[in-house]
Amino acid sequence: MSSENSGDKFPSLKTRESLLRSATCHLAVDLNLDYERIARMSAGFSESDFTRLVNGAARYALFRRSKETDQPLSEVTTDDFLVRIYLS
Repeated sequence: MSSENSGDKFPSLKTRESLLRSATCHLAVDLNLDYERIARMSAGFSESDFTRLVNGAARYALFRRSKETDQPLSEVTTDDFLVRIYLS
């Protein structure tokens, strides 16, 4: 049985996409971010899983930004960059 059809144990595709959008609503995200693709890849994710995913991506983006600009991580702010989640 696929997780898409497992009753109400797992969030549906539309619900997962909505949870992901909710988790990223306070961030500037890449305009090409494919929410549906991420939702399809995340069967079984809960709201807290999406929050952890987005927070991890934001921390990684901060880290990369600090390396690209040679700024200490403590001086890089979320206003300095566009959070991007790469799925290649």
